[in-house]
Amino acid sequence: MIVKALSHKSSNVSAIRRLVEYVCDQEKMQDRYYGRKPLIVKQFLQSYEQGNWVQALKSNDDKRTFNHAKRTVLRHEIISFAKESNPLISRNTLQTFAKYYLKHRMTKPTMGVAVVHYDEAPHIHFVIAGIALDGSATRISRKEFKTFKIQLQQFQQEKFPELSHSLVDHNKAKTLKLKLTHQEQRMKEKGKISEKEKLSRKVIQIAQECVSLEELESKLNRHKLKPYHRKGILTGVWLDKRKFRLTTLGVGREHLKEMTREQKRLDALFQSQKGKDQERRLER
Repeated sequence: MIVKALSHKSSNVSAIRRLVEYVCDQEKMQDRYYGRKPLIVKQFLQSYEQGNWVQALKSNDDKRTFNHAKRTVLRHEIISFAKESNPLISRNTLQTFAKYYLKHRMTKPTMGVAVVHYDEAPHIHFVIAGIALDGSATRISRKEFKTFKIQLQQFQQEKFPELSHSLVDHNKAKTLKLKLTHQEQRMKEKGKISEKEKLSRKVIQIAQECVSLEELESKLNRHKLKPYHRKGILTGVWLDKRKFRLTTLGVGREHLKEMTREQKRLDALFQSQKGKDQERRLER
């Protein structure tokens, strides 16, 4: 199954209510395909009144033991199944997935609710509090979240092997694709290549030959491509009056991280050598 995760930062009651109302859309909860009844699964939430959930989530967030600008107030996460699996998924199966997700997603007791949307490809929406019941942080790293997704998939394979159409290889590294506008996509279908796609191909080819950001910037300049920086770090390339991030153009995130690390190492060596040269001049 596919797992998506979104973070909501606002602690306003109106923002919390909007998310709850979106997830609990009555029309989306109706099954037009196989007549399954609406399904809601709760964890540490009383009653089935949406207004009570909003107040409970707000009160829970007010108890947080830490505060910062990038805090997560609510997590909106979605697991979706392939449309081919739809006829094979019973309401009980969806309930089992929802309970498992709410129980194992967080490492501490945390409020949450799951709501099923019966589309052609059924999916479960989760609204999970950004902090535990005791007000402490529940954030986990990307690596830990990936481990959980693999665990969830193993649970699916063991309990519901018939849902083979919904299997996803979470161990596979993500490949970045260049996002094309509708007009650019039409050009591609006609065998024409947009300027953005040409830029993407050239930048990817250059980046593959580089081991540091300095080397990448030098080669970009050599190919008459104008780099741009953010906080002094090479971030992307100009195309006419528009800026495109290296990742947007398709440069792999892991390779970019490797080049960044190597650049920091080279900068540290340069500073160290510079300090030694200054000491030698002072000694003279």
